[in-house]
Amino acid sequence: MLLIALPGFLAVFIHVQQQRESAINISRAQARFVVEHSVLHQNILVESTRKYLKLLADSPFVKKPSDPSCSAYLASILELNPDYVNLGVPRYDGRLYCNALPLEKPVSVADRGYFQRTIQNHEFAIGEYQLDRAAEVVSVNFSYPVFKDDGTIAGAVVAVVALTWWNDYLAKSGLPRDSIAVITDAEGFIVANYPSSTDKIGKREKLLHQNTLAANNPIMIDVDGIRRVYFTADLYTTPAGRTITMSIGVPVEDEIAAASRQLYMSLMLMSGVMFLVLFIAIKGLRDGILQPLAQLTRATRLLSQGRFSDVEVTSAAAEIKELHTQFKGMAQKRLCAEQQALERNEELNSVFKALPDLYFRLDEHGIILDFKADKESDLYLAPDVFLNKPMTEVMPENVDMANHLGQLQQLIEPVSWEYSLTFPEGEKFFEARLNRISGTSQFILVVRNISDKKQAEASLELSSMVFHSISEGILVTDIDGLIVEANPAFTKITGYRTDELLGQTPAILKSGYHDQAFYESIWHQLDTEGFWEGEIYDKRKNGEVFPQWLTINTVYDNDDKPYRRIAMFIDFTEKKRAEEVIWQQAHMDILTGLPNRKLFGDRIHQELEHTDRSGLPTAILFLDLDMFKEVNDTLGHAMGDQLLVQVAARISKCVRSVDTVARQGGDEFAIILSQVKNMHVVNAICEELLNSLAMPYQLGDEDEAAYITASIGITFYPDDATNVGDLIKSADQAMYAAKERGRNCFQYFTREMQQEAVQRMQLIADMRRAITEHQFVLYYQPLVLLEDRSINKAEALIRWRHPEKGLVMPDEFIPTAEESHQILAIGSWVLEEATKTVLMLQQKYDADFQLSVNISPVQFESLDSNISSWLEQLGSLALSGQSVVAEITEGMMMSGSDEIREKMIAFKTAGVQVALDDFGTGYSSLAYISEYDIDYLKIDQYFVKNLSLRSDAYTLCKAIIVMAHNLGIKVIAEGVETEQQHRLLLELGCDFGQGYLYSRPVKLGDFEQLLHDRRQQK
Repeated sequence: MLLIALPGFLAVFIHVQQQRESAINISRAQARFVVEHSVLHQNILVESTRKYLKLLADSPFVKKPSDPSCSAYLASILELNPDYVNLGVPRYDGRLYCNALPLEKPVSVADRGYFQRTIQNHEFAIGEYQLDRAAEVVSVNFSYPVFKDDGTIAGAVVAVVALTWWNDYLAKSGLPRDSIAVITDAEGFIVANYPSSTDKIGKREKLLHQNTLAANNPIMIDVDGIRRVYFTADLYTTPAGRTITMSIGVPVEDEIAAASRQLYMSLMLMSGVMFLVLFIAIKGLRDGILQPLAQLTRATRLLSQGRFSDVEVTSAAAEIKELHTQFKGMAQKRLCAEQQALERNEELNSVFKALPDLYFRLDEHGIILDFKADKESDLYLAPDVFLNKPMTEVMPENVDMANHLGQLQQLIEPVSWEYSLTFPEGEKFFEARLNRISGTSQFILVVRNISDKKQAEASLELSSMVFHSISEGILVTDIDGLIVEANPAFTKITGYRTDELLGQTPAILKSGYHDQAFYESIWHQLDTEGFWEGEIYDKRKNGEVFPQWLTINTVYDNDDKPYRRIAMFIDFTEKKRAEEVIWQQAHMDILTGLPNRKLFGDRIHQELEHTDRSGLPTAILFLDLDMFKEVNDTLGHAMGDQLLVQVAARISKCVRSVDTVARQGGDEFAIILSQVKNMHVVNAICEELLNSLAMPYQLGDEDEAAYITASIGITFYPDDATNVGDLIKSADQAMYAAKERGRNCFQYFTREMQQEAVQRMQLIADMRRAITEHQFVLYYQPLVLLEDRSINKAEALIRWRHPEKGLVMPDEFIPTAEESHQILAIGSWVLEEATKTVLMLQQKYDADFQLSVNISPVQFESLDSNISSWLEQLGSLALSGQSVVAEITEGMMMSGSDEIREKMIAFKTAGVQVALDDFGTGYSSLAYISEYDIDYLKIDQYFVKNLSLRSDAYTLCKAIIVMAHNLGIKVIAEGVETEQQHRLLLELGCDFGQGYLYSRPVKLGDFEQLLHDRRQQK
């Protein structure tokens, strides 16, 4: 009787335990839901603050924090947003001039961590718990960098959020009674809690039980004696890795107590029933049941030991005899099953031993440092056979181990390959995977049998199918289409209860979205193939139509006839919405609403396919606005955006409905003209585009108008190129050719453009290699004192020893180097090499020796040039600034940029003298000569070449020399090749001469020999 009642007790206990676990899981899910909802909500709040500050950072008022109008502007903005208690704009040094609230005393935030991170990293930052110095409230601050128009950091715009913001959110989050919650900043300070306790704010005190976050203890008894389940998540993480965290504990006392009460009541009831039945039936049970059961028990014990002994139960009740018969059959089946399982287990062990994995640990040269394998493996050998041997001796000859190691040096992903080995039982194929051990120069090589891999993949796929079926809606119908079962996920998704579905057909879910032919095709495929899957729109009980991915399978009976239909579906309503938003963001330009670069690329591929089928060419147009930067610089980026929107609208009106207009980025647009039947169509569209875009643009106020033009490059498929990449390059080259023609025109692509572009790219690549392989060399040409032909000055001239072209002169590569900014690296090398050379020449020949170096305008204008570090190098070598003369051009002076002025001032401060090269061929502005404090003027060789006693060149040279001397500037004449030129320049009072008459540019060794010979002559 006890055995009969025991399952009842066990069932009651399991049922109550399941209810208890269900209640706890509900509380756990509630805590998880509140935290995840809070994470989503707070991410939105923090992200909106970031975007809000980014918008403020672009305001012209904020860019000028010292202007009084800035504070008034922030005060008006603060009234519109109650989430913030203050707004301010500290300058880059931390001093707060612009503030929405009146400042009663000077305030500096230079020591605040969030401000330092924003200024140093140029990014959005979140502060920690603090007392705001301007608003004088306990707060958490957010900051975003503010840049000047020239791109330098001006300061940061700061939003002050009172901690009541967090507390109010927790109070309104609907937490259950006795729940506790805490929000901490990146430093561990408590910024908000629930229930609200002001004495905890700003402290690192642990509000929760010390084991609250233990992974293996989901239910904890806290310091207040209440058991709770907890969930913790990060509310927000900045790009710098600083995190705001939220933890919530939900009580489970009531659920546990209710489950315990139900357990006690059920056990008491079962006990009473058991004792009553036991009292009535004890006699009959003893003779007819208990004794036979004891015999069966002994037989069961033997069966558990793997043996079977039959027993006699002749005097037992009929039920016991039936039980004996069933037991006997079960025992025989079990013993048979155990034998089969044992045999299967031995078989599997044999398979596992026959398919082992091998492990090798290699050093950077491929030498085996360690080896492991099962001794029964096909590939097993004693470790001393492998250790300290190169892996190339282990792998087959057709495996290029050195190449694989080299690939891993360049790639992040592991390198894998397959190979085969021959065993006595035949050839086997293996897969080898090579990967680097992080933080070391060693590698791991794992050799794996491919069949095991396939088996593991099949097992993983099966596990994935089982897992996903849990969350899918499942509907089961009979062969007549009547619903016989539906799982909870199905009822949750559709809104129908199971009792409402039973006996109905799936037609109850019809949405009207599909026609009858659609459903007939489904049934036709089910009848012929037994399977169908696809996207379908159904209707919930509340009438809402939703998309789903539906899979229908047919279950067959033993006669291979259809027995059941099983439908599984996934509701992806939110996925559809998200896909639509993501598609818009990924394929459309936000400002103009036109297709972006990605969608433009897809459209090009489609059009090329159309062209291949129809034979009609496709035209690609690249359109770039002329002088658009001036609109942004003068009217502001907001007006520039308005202009771009109007440009997009005008372009769209000029093309046909079958054409595509896209924005490539910035002020560049692209157009696809489909099915072009003749050139007149392209010409007409381009002319209409130029005329339309040249019309005035009304921006902002009605009186504010802007004027721009456009340059258009045109290329055709398949005439000009046969793939998308080459088409885009061709259109871009044609567009730049249109700009070089004077802008406001269109230009068709030609093969000459392609050849020039290829040559230019090759030149750039060669220059990069030349920098790393030290192919550049300096030649030196003396600057001779005309009075006695002595040499204490020289000019350093760069040459390129090209491995294929030989010695390349600077006029062949310097213009391209300046355009590609390779001149920065080249110029840096020239300055450093010249510094070393002049130091050597001063030590060996003349302590006052001076070396001239040509400096490109790009070096002056670029923020990345290392001119400042070069000046420091002069000081570190104990060289005076007068040891070097910087040669510049007139064009560079005319640019008048702040970077050039600052570097010129740095030159003059360091004592470096400045020479103005090629004077007389450019602007020849006396104002700039005076402003930049020029030390030398170099008369261009054009004038020296034509110099004779009564020539215009003689008069011009005389005027230049007299003017320069009156300004205290010395004069150098370039291109002196004859004695007559030397004599005439000396008569005119010219100070120095440079040219082939004295020496060609020579290598350093030859130049030293020249200096040595001059000393010997003296």
